[in-house]
Amino acid sequence: MEKKTLGAFLAVLRKSKGYTQKQLAEQLGVSDKTVSHWERDESAPDISVLPVLADIFCVTVDELLRGEKNTAGEPAQNSGLSPKSETQLRYLLEKNFHKFKNGFWAAMCIAVLGLLLSYVLYDRFAVSVQVLSLLFLFAAAAVLLFFAGSFSFSLKSDAFPKELLLLFRRRCKRFVQLGLLLLASPASFMVCSLLAVVFPLSKAGFCIAAAALAAGAVLVLKNKRDFFG
Repeated sequence: MEKKTLGAFLAVLRKSKGYTQKQLAEQLGVSDKTVSHWERDESAPDISVLPVLADIFCVTVDELLRGEKNTAGEPAQNSGLSPKSETQLRYLLEKNFHKFKNGFWAAMCIAVLGLLLSYVLYDRFAVSVQVLSLLFLFAAAAVLLFFAGSFSFSLKSDAFPKELLLLFRRRCKRFVQLGLLLLASPASFMVCSLLAVVFPLSKAGFCIAAAALAAGAVLVLKNKRDFFG
């Protein structure tokens, strides 16, 4: 018995419309290789693309996620999703959220490596540690917010259960809050170090940095399910 998957169903729908992979890709703003990966179930469309695919092929999002059309006499799931579709949707959301978490860790790595590199360059070229560190920290924050924005954009759809989307929005928000607190800790210390030339702020830098780390720890402890669930 042929396994009913989203990818196999997409291939059937595309061929029934007479589209090539390239033609479908052009309508969606992706590459034909991406469409090929979808149809072979090597990857899956972003959930923001599912309503567009449903419109192109005149099916419901529920049918796309289930990998088959409704049988005769079976009510359409326009206002909701079947249990199988919700399971598939949660799987797709988890995959997208995993990409966001990779972006989170990439941002943290940029920050750590940037701080280390700043001290190396200071030893060799007498470049300002504080200024270089702040540049790397701002770059890390930009990377974090970019990935968060991309993930949040994919959650803006009325075709999916609001409760499920709110769950992933909250998890994304918690990671962004944690990331910004972790970045704010060394950033505040560096800013106070720069200003210490004029104002006696060296102790204030340590206090603010410690407070940011403490706030991050409290955030994780209070929202364990969002971080480890």
